[in-house]
Amino acid sequence: MDIDNTSEKASLIAEKLESMVLPIGFREFSREEYEKSFPEGTIKTPLGIVKLGAHQFEKMEEKRRKGLIAAMFFTLKDPVVIISEITDAKEAWIYIKTFRKLGSLKITYVISVVVHIDGQAVAISTGKRKVKQVINKIKTARSILYQKAEGS
Repeated sequence: MDIDNTSEKASLIAEKLESMVLPIGFREFSREEYEKSFPEGTIKTPLGIVKLGAHQFEKMEEKRRKGLIAAMFFTLKDPVVIISEITDAKEAWIYIKTFRKLGSLKITYVISVVVHIDGQAVAISTGKRKVKQVINKIKTARSILYQKAEGS
């Protein structure tokens, strides 16, 4: 039986995501913590400097994503994989990383969506996803832009 190359790639990346889970502790949800994590509203990523979209702090608060400051920081700074996808004829880079709360066995999948606005990479959304959603995104990705090396 032939193995679908896309499914095989997605499975390999899923295994990598599970093996590279980052234990994560609590980070206070405050403007001060946010600005300390993202000085000047930017962060250095494997694909270059990414600016945080306007009102990201407020969006996180409004959408009840208060526990995601640390996850957003690590997903952008040190992702396990970055894929490219096309939606509405526009390219988006999807940064993906897995986490485990200290003392828990449950894996949380987090994605950050980065688009280009006036030539600048801008993070417009960060949120948790189910493993199935992440696998489907990888399967339908236009390309894989980056994969973290094992052991790094």
